[in-house]
Amino acid sequence: MFNESFKVDLSQIVMSIKIIFNKLLQLKNSQNLKHSLLIVCLLLISFCIKHHFSLAAQNGEIQVLFIKSFNPVCDANKQNNVIWIGSSDGLFVVHNSQTPEPVKGIKETHIKNIFYQEGKYWITSHNGLYYIDPRNYTEAKRIEGLQDKIIVNFYRAANNHILATDHKKKIYLVNLQTNKASSYDQLNDFSVYKITNDICGDDQCQQMQNNKKYLWLVGSLNGGLYRIDKLNAPNTLPISMFKEEVITDLRILHEALWISTAKEGLYKIPTIDSPENIQTVKGLKGKRITELSDLGNHLLISTLTDGAYYLNYQDHNLQAYPITQLAGESISNVINSERFTWVAGDFKGGLYRIDKENPKQAVMVQLLKGKKILDILPFANKVWLKVGRDELYGLDENNLDQVMKINVLSKKTISKLKKI
Repeated sequence: MFNESFKVDLSQIVMSIKIIFNKLLQLKNSQNLKHSLLIVCLLLISFCIKHHFSLAAQNGEIQVLFIKSFNPVCDANKQNNVIWIGSSDGLFVVHNSQTPEPVKGIKETHIKNIFYQEGKYWITSHNGLYYIDPRNYTEAKRIEGLQDKIIVNFYRAANNHILATDHKKKIYLVNLQTNKASSYDQLNDFSVYKITNDICGDDQCQQMQNNKKYLWLVGSLNGGLYRIDKLNAPNTLPISMFKEEVITDLRILHEALWISTAKEGLYKIPTIDSPENIQTVKGLKGKRITELSDLGNHLLISTLTDGAYYLNYQDHNLQAYPITQLAGESISNVINSERFTWVAGDFKGGLYRIDKENPKQAVMVQLLKGKKILDILPFANKVWLKVGRDELYGLDENNLDQVMKINVLSKKTISKLKKI
């Protein structure tokens, strides 16, 4: 499955990275340069591995789907040197060696994704849901009852339970004590679009989310909203007001539930234990809201054709105000850094910076005017941007006149920017 040339080249890549890291450590007086080189270094690792998998795929051997490494804060064993490679023919792990090893029990399976939760690694695939004990990285075990199901994601529910969803948007209840799954009878006719309080992802831990009392389920076909008591699953409570509403986003922010819809605007449920108390945000009726973003003291509301609005959480009148510079824009990407929020437009293109403490205005990055921004990654006072299909730019977030193009990746197709 892996030829010898791949093993040798991967060893050379690892050795080269070690040399680069040693050089980085010597750059004591240039923190920004160290971070810049580190980003380029990580992007090159991903590109090199994917390139070799692509060569194998051309020979009918394998197709790479993702490459992941977990934040050691999420990993109980602090194993930040583990690299997972998901493929169309199983899962592979690079750990303590420089050669990918196939994970037993999950061979010849199309891998969807891998997560870390409940002290285990969880793998979604075209043949069910699997888990791996961190003490034995080379063996996966399958959850009974989900064979032949294409599992897309899963979520923390009641104690010792998780919810798994398949590609048909159906929901299953998984008992972590018995490692068995069963149909969620109360939601047999429900097609799920979004579930809040999802699991610890590949680059962040969400243990605070896991401690929250409820899960909220949003329907994808005919709309609808359900609440699940995590301590008393599988009991569900339908929220009657949203029975046929198409919900576009749903967030728990500042101890309140915020619900945006495709036609009727934005709603707030201030007391989650009392979902019948629903308040309407002013100034957004008829706006096609696409996304909600937390700015700390404010809520940023993105729309499909009407730009972006902001709302102060402390405003008891619940009045949303437009950001003038984004009027008539379709907001395609919103990412927060420590101080700023970065917004990309889809109609006019370009990148805008919003001060999170004062979101009344958006400042355009003039050197990127009209550019199609497809991905944004803030990292170490820099903002890294995927522009079009094959361009990478770096931006000083405190000086919008300092924009640099990373020529080392020129003409390379960039799929995603990711901090690992």
